[in-house]
Amino acid sequence: MRVLLTGAAAVFFMLLLPCSAAMAESDIERLERKIDALMREVEALKAKEEVVGELKSEIEALKASDRDVETIRRAVSRMEESEQEMEELREEVASIRDRGFEFLDRTTIGGYGELHYNDYKSEDKDSSIDFHRFVLFFSHEINDWIRFDSEVELEHSLSGEGKSGEVELEQAYLDFMLSKRINVRAGLMLMPVGIMNETHEPPTFYGVERPDMDKKIIPTTWWEAGVGIYGEILPGLNYRLYGVSSLDASGFSASSGLRGGRQKVSKARAEDLALTGRLEYTGLPGLKIGGSFFWGDTSQNDDAYGDATVTILEGDVQASIWQFDFKGQYAHVYLDDAYEVSTANAEAVGEEMYGWYVEGGFRLLGLIFPESEQEFALFARYSEYDTQDEVASGFTADGKNDVEVLTIGLDYKPHPNIVIKLDYQDRDNDSSTIKAADQFNLGVGYWF
Repeated sequence: MRVLLTGAAAVFFMLLLPCSAAMAESDIERLERKIDALMREVEALKAKEEVVGELKSEIEALKASDRDVETIRRAVSRMEESEQEMEELREEVASIRDRGFEFLDRTTIGGYGELHYNDYKSEDKDSSIDFHRFVLFFSHEINDWIRFDSEVELEHSLSGEGKSGEVELEQAYLDFMLSKRINVRAGLMLMPVGIMNETHEPPTFYGVERPDMDKKIIPTTWWEAGVGIYGEILPGLNYRLYGVSSLDASGFSASSGLRGGRQKVSKARAEDLALTGRLEYTGLPGLKIGGSFFWGDTSQNDDAYGDATVTILEGDVQASIWQFDFKGQYAHVYLDDAYEVSTANAEAVGEEMYGWYVEGGFRLLGLIFPESEQEFALFARYSEYDTQDEVASGFTADGKNDVEVLTIGLDYKPHPNIVIKLDYQDRDNDSSTIKAADQFNLGVGYWF
């Protein structure tokens, strides 16, 4: 039985052997396929590891890059802050610039000057050439109702010790513009006496030299310090009224009248003050009629001069009709206690002085070329003045101070603010010993 079973088992295993081999072969193939698949997966994993490695490297690079970006971000932030500061600075600069432009808009700078050549027809006086005046104006509107005006002048080109010229402050005052009828002016200002004293720029008058009476009778250019009011009373009717420092009688003379009494507000003696004013009508086109006065004690508390009160009365008219210009002016001076003044100054200072002139001009180019800004004019002026019209008892007038002047000349303006002048002055006086000298004058003047 045992043998039978053993034989049967052997036969069974022998029958199964080919099937087992076949089975085994099939499994190996499958295993090999799996191994191949695994190998492919391993290769894939290796590839992925390489990718991962590259990604890690990129990540590290990115991390490093992030650090640079942060640095850049901080730099950008600082740059933005700087740009903000720069923008604020730009705004501040713009604000300063705007304030500067506003300042300039409210500021006016100007001036005038004149060069003279004088050829005196006398052996006692040499001909001369002189840059007579160089003047600068400065005006500023401080606000809508306060304005500052000033004028600085250099006379005769050079100033200083031993030089003939002077540097002078002719105007420096404040205007408080309250209304059309009344305004306040305070400071150093020109006296409103006569035509020439307030308006004396070269293009505004005919002739190289200013009229003689505006030197000898009205001491042009003449300024004082003080305070006053001005305005328009009625349409075209204007006034000025100032309380000011006064003249000094110690400077009065027989030949120059009041001129030497100007103190020019340079540590001026102010024991005595004065009152001055002007009334002016400009209501009709081309016409201006004016009158002015000055009244004040000039002894400056020096008993040797008594009261020495000076009174100036003046009237003038100016007209422009078609191509004709006309001017006329008269002024009279009264000096109280002229005897005391003459005694103290050791010369016959006039108790009364007077001066007048009439002038006519004809504008030729305005007739031929009415649209042209250029102008060529012929003019003539006749004037008389006497600084010793009356003298105090005990003193004698000198005829050389009683003068007549005929001036004939021409003015050419290549521009309204520039003038070239030429004239001849025929002078005569009442002296039998010292005759007045004629003179030829040539000048160039400008203002801006």
